[in-house]
Amino acid sequence: MNWKLNTFLLVLLLSTHTAFTVNAPVTTIATVTTAVVNQQVTVPVTVTGFSNIAGLYLAIDYEYAKLHYVSGTYNPALTGFCSIGDIDVGNGIHRLTISWAGGNPVNLTNGSWIVKYNFTYLSGPAPLTFFDIGPSCVFNDPQGNELNDVPYSSYYINGSVSQSTKVNSKVLLEGPYSTLSANMSTSLKTAGLIPLAQPYSAAPWSYTGTESVTSIPANVVDWVLVELRTGTASSTKVASRAGFVLNSGLITDLDGSSTLGFNTVASGNYYLVVKHRNHMPVMSSVPLALSGSSVIYDFSTSASQYYGGSSGCKLIDASLTKWGMISGDPSNEGSIYINDYTDYWITSFGLTNVYNNGDFKLDGSVLIDDYTDYWVPNFGKINTLP
Repeated sequence: MNWKLNTFLLVLLLSTHTAFTVNAPVTTIATVTTAVVNQQVTVPVTVTGFSNIAGLYLAIDYEYAKLHYVSGTYNPALTGFCSIGDIDVGNGIHRLTISWAGGNPVNLTNGSWIVKYNFTYLSGPAPLTFFDIGPSCVFNDPQGNELNDVPYSSYYINGSVSQSTKVNSKVLLEGPYSTLSANMSTSLKTAGLIPLAQPYSAAPWSYTGTESVTSIPANVVDWVLVELRTGTASSTKVASRAGFVLNSGLITDLDGSSTLGFNTVASGNYYLVVKHRNHMPVMSSVPLALSGSSVIYDFSTSASQYYGGSSGCKLIDASLTKWGMISGDPSNEGSIYINDYTDYWITSFGLTNVYNNGDFKLDGSVLIDDYTDYWVPNFGKINTLP
């Protein structure tokens, strides 16, 4: 019955169409990244520029193998007649529809929702896409005129539902680590030197992520770049994300407290790679079972936690048997050679109050102890990562 009624309303809207230059609202399907498998998730569809609207018809497609429609709720401001439907159109695709007509013209503030869809989340990422944009997605004014929605990509913004795969991990950096406190120093944070945007866009990382914050959270030591691989080879990388490492060694998302999440990566088994701008990169010795709530993987507890064992890390606290990432690799080649000294430490020697890759200690200065305490004892360390 809903399908027939929706079709009738669509025909009614189209039959009253005349050329009209007023723009349709921008309609956006939410992107939800916090879904939990086999639990319900709500996806709102919001609008901007919803002014003097008296009718609409929208169609949204989704994969039934990833989402199961449960129910829908339309905004009560849509007075008159409003209908919500879910249609099986074949090939594993279902189509959600919402039709509204016959009420008084409505104005909604920007960001208001017009419909909320409830699904049971099965797997993802699960895209939600507007169908056949044009006659299957229309807005009308009180006179029945269809509002301009071309180019369609500017007026209908697709969304998706996914589970944020969490990387619950802990790692220690040799440079800022103190055996007195058994924690890492936050000197860069205290001095206000840590940049607000991730620092890995340049070579050799060439990371294109746009992670940034308005302020650096408490207890942050520095930015790190986290990578997931399906195998040990670098060619198996499936995703990268920049996050923060705290003085305790915990790696967090941008709020400085949440577990780092990968919104486009499905749950599964992955090798975990951690990179820092002047420490040798490390990788987990085994693939980790990652999901929406992963068990912590603590690199610091043993050399066996690292790919390559003791060759890929360093005992930085003998009394507590703490293992960490090796300092003195600003070229980030994974090995500590003469170029790390000549191209980074020498050229920056004497600088103070700086965020600089020649600062192996991460205290905001490039001084003699960066050379004597880190580069010299670590010279000749060879990369163990594929």
